[in-house]
Amino acid sequence: SPVDRVLFFDKAFKDDYPISGISALSSLSMLTEDNIPTLAIYKRNYRDRINQEKEVPENEAVVKLELWNRQPILIKNNCINLIDIFLVNKNEKDERVQIELEKLLRSKRLDLGEIW
Repeated sequence: SPVDRVLFFDKAFKDDYPISGISALSSLSMLTEDNIPTLAIYKRNYRDRINQEKEVPENEAVVKLELWNRQPILIKNNCINLIDIFLVNKNEKDERVQIELEKLLRSKRLDLGEIW
């Protein structure tokens, strides 16, 4: 997974960061969005842009921010690409997430074996 670290914040960001995690999967499938939207940012950009923001516990957060070890690659509508959607969600324990990942990959004619 390109995700190096996950942080939680109690206010939305002014900049427009790409959606990631469950938020990205829900934008391309029938899965319901999480209560806390997930965004992605390259960890080097984080230091320059939002490092001064105060982190909060997950139960107080309004946004979840994934720090990536590389620049997120987008598809459309400010969403990360399909392979990254799979990579950031592949270890989710929720069966609904796994079902939607499988459907999405099948609809795009991708085989999980091809990714590995």
